[in-house]
Amino acid sequence: MSILSSPQGRPERVYSLYRARTVVSPEITNVLMRPFLSPGFESDGETIIMKQELLADVFGAAQVFDLPEMATQTREFPLSYENFLDRLHSKLASLDANHIESVLLRSFAFFVVKSEREGNTSWLDENRQGIEDQITSALSSISDDSIAMNSTKFTAWRKWMVALGLMVPNPRAKSLEILDVSGRLERELRGPSFENVGVMSAKDFLGRVARTMPYLDGGVMYNELSQSLSVTPRQGVVSRVLSYALQDLHTDRVLSLSLQGDGAGSYQLKGDDLHERQSFMEVDLGRNS
Repeated sequence: MSILSSPQGRPERVYSLYRARTVVSPEITNVLMRPFLSPGFESDGETIIMKQELLADVFGAAQVFDLPEMATQTREFPLSYENFLDRLHSKLASLDANHIESVLLRSFAFFVVKSEREGNTSWLDENRQGIEDQITSALSSISDDSIAMNSTKFTAWRKWMVALGLMVPNPRAKSLEILDVSGRLERELRGPSFENVGVMSAKDFLGRVARTMPYLDGGVMYNELSQSLSVTPRQGVVSRVLSYALQDLHTDRVLSLSLQGDGAGSYQLKGDDLHERQSFMEVDLGRNS
């Protein structure tokens, strides 16, 4: 069963199940878990309990990540919600193309690469019709027939992307969420791939990003979808989605993008044309290396 086949198995509900397992027992059965997830409440003298199918969705989504093992490993020091999502992201990022859950991050790679082909990210609002079929078609060339997207899965997928820090809610009513990987990138900069690193070359930095966030420039998923959508990444040019994130994090002083000398060998950014930084050669994370 896929996470996306369980549309009510939302991230926060799956986390609640994980935390309950750390408190009660990692091996507790789903039947015994029901009162913890849905104790019910009183309304006009009647006890209201979450529908059983909603609980089934939570259990189905949780099964994907083997919560009993995770709860056992972290029972003494339970993960926060953010660290829990970090763990899930790391697992999803490591899946090969034929794994049923690879649809989550490879679908996001589709959006990143298609934004390059379209030359903007505004196509998301202009061309929503049939987007699920477009994703399925793009993924079909790199995976088997079981990896597909539909309207039900797409709704669940959007919630997971927001939770993982890859999209943010759109203030415009009925609009698709905005592609914004700055939240996830900021989290990854605190992770093991950037541990004990202060200043690094743009090439080194982008290589680390590609390994931890493989749906971005140079990553396995990004390259797969580039080939599927017949997009040839330009040498020395950062994708729009990653460019916007880097400029945002530079503005927020999470990192510093800098040029050296005449700028030869720098990487060009394709995000905000009015931003102070349009290219960079080095990245400074503001810590001693």
